[in-house]
Formats: sequence, structure tokens, C-alpha cells
Amino acid sequence: MKNILIPIDFSQHSLSATRTGCFISNTCDATIHLVHVVKAPEDWEILTEAQQNRNPEIQKKIAEAELEAMKFSKLPLFESLTVIPRVYGGVPYKTILEYALAYKIDLIIMGAHGISESPQLFLGSTAQKVIRNADCLVLSVKKNFKPQSLNKILYASDFVSDGIKKSVKSVCEFAEDIKAKLDFAYINTPAEFIDSFTIEERIKKLMGIINPRKHKLFIHNDFTKDQGILNLSKKIKTNILALTTHNRKNKKNYQIGITETMLYKTNMPVLSLVMK
Repeated sequence: MKNILIPIDFSQHSLSATRTGCFISNTCDATIHLVHVVKAPEDWEILTEAQQNRNPEIQKKIAEAELEAMKFSKLPLFESLTVIPRVYGGVPYKTILEYALAYKIDLIIMGAHGISESPQLFLGSTAQKVIRNADCLVLSVKKNFKPQSLNKILYASDFVSDGIKKSVKSVCEFAEDIKAKLDFAYINTPAEFIDSFTIEERIKKLMGIINPRKHKLFIHNDFTKDQGILNLSKKIKTNILALTTHNRKNKKNYQIGITETMLYKTNMPVLSLVMK
């Protein structure tokens, strides 16, 4: 893991994401990219200077944000780390996703919601759209999260979806980079019960990636998948939940998936990767 992107809006949420990013970077020596996006027309960055001059309010906000971002990047948190602060005008989630592709970002770390979004929302629209569309891993953290130990990851999956090998490989590499123990779980529910033999056969197909000597497999029975993940994570003392997010690009924001559900129900960081 060489590049970590942390979208910042100078709120407590982005400060929590920043603390987490610094904690991880100190383990794997990654460069931290701090990106602040001022809301502006989607094509703001390619407008001519004359065209931008027609929107002095946006220009003023960008100039103020540049000073704030530079100040933010000098916090003691970043001591001995490589930090790149950037400010852009545009549509926040699109700019974040474009930046992640352009700079080969390995991990995006986001607060659960931003300062400009309703405090009633557990997950802001920008974070939700990034989670649903990013091509890299996304780690979401809650407002008051303070990383003390990120050494045990629980990855819950059905182990059968298209693209599962890529997802498992990415999470394994992430665990290796941050020197964390990685366990796998299948949550069995009455509504979608599958026998243990079938689940184990699915896992065998991933044995080139999953090492049985390094990773444990839990088959946990519960009433619902989300409750099962929570109960198992408490039992084995997990401190990061990892989930595969199925492509929800065209889904309405109020149609939440398992990743968003877990973010609502737990204070643990949630690592997600979109399966496209």
C-alpha cells in the first residue's frame, strides 16, 4: 500500500479519518493525500481563468480552503509522514474518485459523513457515493473513532459472487500491509440457510488466496446477517469489519446495502470493496 487518500472537510469526521490514515501510514509507510473539494460546477478545473472569474465566491472559497488545507497538513499527526494537500473545485464524490484513479490510490479513508450534511444522516451522500463507486478499498470511520489497535480483521462474505477472488486478494493484501490478522466468516441465517459442506466447498476454491494456516473460517448461525456479523465480531474481538459491496451505482441513496447497515450499527471501521 503506497498511497492513501483522505478526503477532508476540516470537520471532526475527517479528523477521525486522518488519525486513522496516519496510524496506518506509520505501519506501511504510505504517502497520504489530503483532498478537499469545494462544491463547484463539474467542469470547474478545466474552465479558463476568465470563466472562473465569473464565480468569485467559488474562487474565494478555494483560496480559503487552500490555506486551511496547508495548515491542516502541518498538524503534529503528520510528523515523519509524507503528506500531499490538494484543493479542487467540482462535484466532491466525482473529484475524489477521479483523483483516486489518477494517483493510483490504494485506500480511501472517509468519515461517516461530512460537515455540510445533515447530522441526522449516519452516512453522508459523498461518502455513500464513494463507497458505491470506488475502484479501490474504502475504509469508513465514525466521528469519534480513535485508532489504538487495528490488528484483527473479520471479512464476512458469501464466497460465491462474481469477482470474489479479486476482493479476497485485496483484503488479504491490506491485512498484510497493516500487519493485521485476517479471519473469514460466513453468516448462516434461517432465511438463507446453507449447509457447512457447501460453504466449505466454496472456500476450497479460494485456497490459492486464503491460507488455512494463517486465516480462520467461522460459520456463524444467527437470525440476520448484520446481527451475525456483529455478534461474531464481538466474540472474537475484531477491530475492523471487511465487506464486499455489490455494485449499487444506480440504486437510490435510501436503498442501503450491508456495508451501510454495518456502518450504522457499529463504531468499528468498515472496510469495503465494490464488486463490479
